[in-house]
Amino acid sequence: MNPNQASAPLASANLLPELDLKVYARILWHWSWLLLLCTLLAGGAAYVASTLSAPIYQATTTLLIDEARNPTASYQDLLTSERIARTYAELMQRDSTLAQVAQQFNTELAVLQDALTSIDVTPVRDTQLIKIVVEGLSPELVAAVADTLPQVFIAEIGAVQTQRFADSKKNLEQQLASLRSQVELKQVEVDEIGQSRTAEEEVRLGQLRSELTQAQNSYANILRSYEELRLTELQSVDSVVIVEKAKIATAPIRPRPLVNTLLAAIVGAMLALGVIFLIEYLDDRIKTPQDLQQILDTPLLGVIAHMPHAATKGKAQNS
Repeated sequence: MNPNQASAPLASANLLPELDLKVYARILWHWSWLLLLCTLLAGGAAYVASTLSAPIYQATTTLLIDEARNPTASYQDLLTSERIARTYAELMQRDSTLAQVAQQFNTELAVLQDALTSIDVTPVRDTQLIKIVVEGLSPELVAAVADTLPQVFIAEIGAVQTQRFADSKKNLEQQLASLRSQVELKQVEVDEIGQSRTAEEEVRLGQLRSELTQAQNSYANILRSYEELRLTELQSVDSVVIVEKAKIATAPIRPRPLVNTLLAAIVGAMLALGVIFLIEYLDDRIKTPQDLQQILDTPLLGVIAHMPHAATKGKAQNS
C-alpha cells in the first residue's frame, strides 16, 4: 500500500475545517453589505427611540420594622417577621394609601399615578428592612413620594394598632373613675364621723372603713390591670422607622441611549446573520468546485479557470 495514498484522506480531513472557514468567510464577505445595513438600521432606530423617550427618574427609601418580639425568639418568630414585612409591603401599595399621599400634595390620585411610572415596595430577604422604589417623570416628585408614602403608612398602621387596645383601655378607665369616686365618698363619710361617737356611729365607722379598704383594693387591682394593658400595648405594637430617606436623582435611570444602541446593533447583526445563512442554505446552485465535489462525491481532476481579460486580449490580437 502506498503511504501517500493512506495519508491522502487524512490530509483531506485536515483541510475540511479550513475549507469550511473559507466558505463562511466568503459568505460573510459576500453579504457584508446586508450585515452592515441591518446593524446600522437597528442601532440607529434604537438611538432615535431612546433620545425621543421621556427620561425616567428613580428614588429609594428604606424602612426598618422594629417588631416587638419575645427575648426568647424562635424560628417561627423569624418567619412571622418575614410575613409581617411582606404584609406591610402589600399594604403600602394600596390605592387608599396612595390616595392619602395624593392628598398630601393637594392633587388627585389619577394625576399622581400619571406622573409616576411604578411604585415597588419589596421586603429585603432575611432582614427587617423594606425598600420603597418610586419611578416617575420628575426627580423631585419621585423623591417626595418615596418619603411621604412611608410617613402616611406609619400614621395609618399606628392608628390601627392603637385601636386594638382602645376599647379595653376605655373600659378600665371608666372603672377607675368610678372606684376613685367611691373611695373619695367613703373617705368623706369617715371624716364626718367625729372623735366622740356613739356605739351606733362606731359600728357605722367600721363598716365605712371596710368598704373604703375594699374600694381601695379594687382600685389598686384595676390600676394594675390598666398598667399591664398599657405595657402589653407598647410591647405588641410594631414601629416602622425610616432609616434612609430618598435622594433627588441627578440623572435618569432610563432610557440609556448608548446601551440601547449597542444592544439593538447586536440584535440587528444576529438577525442579519440568520437571514444570510438561511438564504445560503436554501440556495442550491453550484457556485464553487467544492459544491460540485460535495454533490458528486468524486475527486476533482481539474478546473477550467475563467479569464475574461485573457480572452479579450486574444481576440484583439487575431483581429
